[in-house]
Amino acid sequence: ERLYGYDASVTQEKGYFLCVTTADCVPLLLFDRKNEAIGAIHAGWKGTSGRIVEKTLLEMKKNFGTETRDILAAIGPAIGIDNYEVGREVEEEFQKSGFNLNKSISYRHNLSRKLHIDLKEINRQELIRMGVPKHQIEKTRYCTYGNSRLFFSARRQSLHSGRMLSGIMLR
Repeated sequence: ERLYGYDASVTQEKGYFLCVTTADCVPLLLFDRKNEAIGAIHAGWKGTSGRIVEKTLLEMKKNFGTETRDILAAIGPAIGIDNYEVGREVEEEFQKSGFNLNKSISYRHNLSRKLHIDLKEINRQELIRMGVPKHQIEKTRYCTYGNSRLFFSARRQSLHSGRMLSGIMLR
């Protein structure tokens, strides 16, 4: 089945490579070690504010019996807080969805009083809120915008930049 255009996918089927493409958005890879299920998530600000992590974990629970305590999670390279300036509409969408960015390290103003958010950290906090133990979450420090030799960045290169592929597969 063709899955282009979806921001998350899950499976228990062996030999299927679940992947997401990103250029600044957050790639998350999930592994349920007890039920041998996997998930791949593309989390931009819209998906994150729409609680894509929660929805994916609930889908894994419904389909595979996944308990969040059994999840190992990897959060891959994405734009970092220093380079991710967003408008008030982004803050409003997070607030509408019940996120309190004021109590998170994911929120700050720079000298120009523009809002900066840390999508990787917001998604890490979502995993924790859903019950994934902190010690079972790996989060890279790499910023796609700030590392032009290593990564593509839609903000740095325009929307027509290349994309990175992040994936997970059961053997």
